[in-house]
Amino acid sequence: MLRLAASASASRTLKHGSLISTRCIRMKNNKYLSVNADKEEDLLLERLQEQLKRVKARLAAEEAAKKKGGVDFTKRSPKLKYTPPSAASPAPTLLDTHVSSLWDDVVEPEVQAKLANYKITSMDQLQAAYEEADVDLNRPPYPSVERLKPRLRLAWELYQSIPEQLAIKARRGS
Repeated sequence: MLRLAASASASRTLKHGSLISTRCIRMKNNKYLSVNADKEEDLLLERLQEQLKRVKARLAAEEAAKKKGGVDFTKRSPKLKYTPPSAASPAPTLLDTHVSSLWDDVVEPEVQAKLANYKITSMDQLQAAYEEADVDLNRPPYPSVERLKPRLRLAWELYQSIPEQLAIKARRGS
């Protein structure tokens, strides 16, 4: 660091405004050597001991529940496998009439016959096939719609066209 000569003795030996290089050592407290380091370590030790007690108590409770025949908390729940809907879907009930009417309104009889070849006979099955196709499309290597299985491609294209078909029917009805 450079400083201007300010003292009288230094100014006699040097000309006006001369620079003198002085060596400065920066003294800074080390953050790892705290004055209260022992107290901080004691507090940390107490916290860790309390945490150890809580963990031991939880493990003991889990062991007791396991011995009683309760739930084993250490095992993960099994993943549910997808089971496609059965080919013979039940007749629509009063609550399902809105779904079947949408199926009849939106899906043409020729398309219903094509979908029946792939065992898609209801709106719920169509939605399940669409979701399966959407999962395949969003998984690497990210195939195009044309590369999907025929069942999934037909379901995906039909499901995508439903809003457009409903808009056309609404315009015709008005």
